[in-house]
Amino acid sequence: MMKNKQTELLEQPKKAKRGKAKARGNGEGSYRQLPSGSWHWEIRLKGQYHHGTKANKTAALNELARVKTDFARGVLASADKTTFEDYTLKWLKSQKHLSQNTRRMYESELGFAIKTLGKMKLSDIRPTHLKAMLEKLSNQIMKAGAGKGKPMSTRTLGMIRTRVKAVFSEAVRDQLLYVNPADAVRRVKASKDTEEFEGTALDFDQVAHLQQLGEALYEAGRCTLYPAIFAAAALGLRRGEVMGLRWQDIDLERNVLSVRQNLTASKGLPFVTTPKTKNSIRDIPIPPSLRVVLEIHKAVQAKLTLNRGDKWQASSFVFATELGTPTHPANLGRALSSILEWSNPAPIEHKVRGKTSDSRAYTLEERLRVIDRQYRPNLLAIIHTGKPLPRISPHDLRHTAGTLMLRRGVPVEVVSKILGHARVSITLDVYRHVSDLEKRAQIVDLFEHRLPAPVVAAVPIN
Repeated sequence: MMKNKQTELLEQPKKAKRGKAKARGNGEGSYRQLPSGSWHWEIRLKGQYHHGTKANKTAALNELARVKTDFARGVLASADKTTFEDYTLKWLKSQKHLSQNTRRMYESELGFAIKTLGKMKLSDIRPTHLKAMLEKLSNQIMKAGAGKGKPMSTRTLGMIRTRVKAVFSEAVRDQLLYVNPADAVRRVKASKDTEEFEGTALDFDQVAHLQQLGEALYEAGRCTLYPAIFAAAALGLRRGEVMGLRWQDIDLERNVLSVRQNLTASKGLPFVTTPKTKNSIRDIPIPPSLRVVLEIHKAVQAKLTLNRGDKWQASSFVFATELGTPTHPANLGRALSSILEWSNPAPIEHKVRGKTSDSRAYTLEERLRVIDRQYRPNLLAIIHTGKPLPRISPHDLRHTAGTLMLRRGVPVEVVSKILGHARVSITLDVYRHVSDLEKRAQIVDLFEHRLPAPVVAAVPIN
């Protein structure tokens, strides 16, 4: 009797355990309900395990189907685990065309984004995260550079957005993502109470004051790189483009300047590279004012060549050193800073000669002692004529050129070609504020002159 009961028990079908994975075909994945009531899904594709938990069975099946669809469309299996930091650093390494200085700039700009989004999964980042990041960075106080002690500038915020957008664009091309979340984030605009935009641009009066100061200092022998500064402001050349110019690149007979190379630096030494992009290789008409400056500079350099004799190294660089060798690109910024300082009659803080740590404020009278007496009256008159110029960088001279050309009515297509932009849309995006200002300044009222009101005869009312 006991034996028959045991046999019956053994022969009874076993009850299915709750939560057992639902068996499916190879590559189909499986799902099961957990004791908590939620549903777990899992699948193995090309040796990589994907899994997750959803609140209900339908959501779990939908997520499982999404992963399978991603795999079928070629989306990389590592997308679920790749962080923003990992992918961004990988992207930076792949940018082989960047110069050393440009790479440092990219690393700095993306570094701000990595601090905020670095640990997030690339696939989890949404437009709301990017907007929150930019909002947070807009209140960050800068610790170095021209904006030291001030909140992050609109220009820096805009460049961070641009770099992040480029990273996500690459992720879309790698099929890690369907869409670029940065596409839904608008370009960072300057606040209404400031003229700040994608860079600082001088107005017509300021650039004229810069020209007067530069010419006076160049004549006095105190700013040998003024012609390079003038060329950058006149044509919107990048720092490396203007410093990389050779005399064979300048045809004064046809009034054409050709951008064919870029001068950068590595480990303190200047070296030549190709221009930034294919569109950077361009021919630009030389305006009459720049032609005069170049002719004078060429004559001065020819005289210097004779004076140096055998010590002169024929390198054909337009803005060479006193020995004819290529000038370090960073010297352009130093020369520009010197002119800007001379525009300010107030005492300027400088390090004391012979002492690396001590500094004091030098008055204008003390600063004028380095200028030969015959040039002092003219320079002094120019300083007191205009207002102190804002602190700008060589790249801001490029923004100055683009802004003033557009305000003079030069077609945006022409400005884009002169600046070497890849597309007109880039020019429109960077200088949209200029277009908006010009549109408001040129409002046409088609109904400005109203016709006289018709005379209506009075009709008696009964």
